[in-house]
Amino acid sequence: MWKEQIALVALTVTAIPIALIGMAGAASQLPPEFADAQAVFGPSLTSFSWILAGITGLLCVIAIVSQAKITNTILDKRNAHGDEKKEKAAKVGAFLIAASVTQVTPLLAVSLYLLGAGLAPVATGVVASSLAVCVLGARM
Repeated sequence: MWKEQIALVALTVTAIPIALIGMAGAASQLPPEFADAQAVFGPSLTSFSWILAGITGLLCVIAIVSQAKITNTILDKRNAHGDEKKEKAAKVGAFLIAASVTQVTPLLAVSLYLLGAGLAPVATGVVASSLAVCVLGARM
């Protein structure tokens, strides 16, 4: 089962960075008129993206700290303590929930990149989220 877990973690870790690469590709194909809007909104969106990067860091810590509690809650609701198969499923479920929490704000920041936000705050959130998903996967 560890091969499946590695594949799941790898897919989850790469989801947001791939979205950023795709968004960068889309941004390069925008018509020239769009550059005016990016110039107007870019500074504000960059500031907002830095706030999102900070929120991402906070959510990463919360997700890592909460992962075991989420697992136990799932096991309690299923009355599955001691059942190895159900415990494994609960760990995978807790990983997916916690990983999703860490990826919401970077996904929004990636969208803001298309609208003119700077790359540095967006990449900061993406890296923080990816590292947190690696930690969550290692604890699964």
